[in-house]
Amino acid sequence: MAGKKGKSNILKNAMVLCAITLISGLLLGLVYQITLDPIEKQKAEASLKAYQKVFAAAVDFKETEELKAFAADSAGLFAAGGKDWEKISVTEAKQALDASGNQIGYVLTVLTKEGYGGNISVSIGVDGEGKVMGVQILTHSESPGLGANAVNSSFLNQYAGKGGQEISVVKNGQPGGAEIQAITGATITSKAVTRAVNAGVYFADAAKEAGK
Repeated sequence: MAGKKGKSNILKNAMVLCAITLISGLLLGLVYQITLDPIEKQKAEASLKAYQKVFAAAVDFKETEELKAFAADSAGLFAAGGKDWEKISVTEAKQALDASGNQIGYVLTVLTKEGYGGNISVSIGVDGEGKVMGVQILTHSESPGLGANAVNSSFLNQYAGKGGQEISVVKNGQPGGAEIQAITGATITSKAVTRAVNAGVYFADAAKEAGK
């Protein structure tokens, strides 16, 4: 009798534990669903602000399946064009739209593995004429006080308005129309960012020509 009662208690406790686990799982799932939309909304708002930093004239940004696929094959595009950008890729591409919904350019995220400290992720705005609208550094591992200065507006603002020909880096003297001044003590970083920008402009021009 005592044995049966013991087995009954074990079964009862197991069922209670199972019920508690099930209810806890359901509650966690409910909380996740409730918080998911606000989180996604915050991410979308943060992305919009980031895009507008490099393309202030745009009011909205649209990712199409065609443009997404085009970006996924950016390495092939660069190779076909004879570019030595094996360590550079376009990881995100969106159409930049005006208030009427007309496409006025592109906002791109370009990843380069040519940084002094490793990968550098760069956000670039390019208008319909192939001109750089703005550049921002999203992530990097460059040296503090040297390559890390690539995030400064005094460096990044040099790219605005350039296009039509590849941008190069100068260490000394006054930069010309298609040149930017290197960061002091960080020529490798300066060249890495510049090559990423060049790749972004090239991609934008190709995307426009392909009707993306």
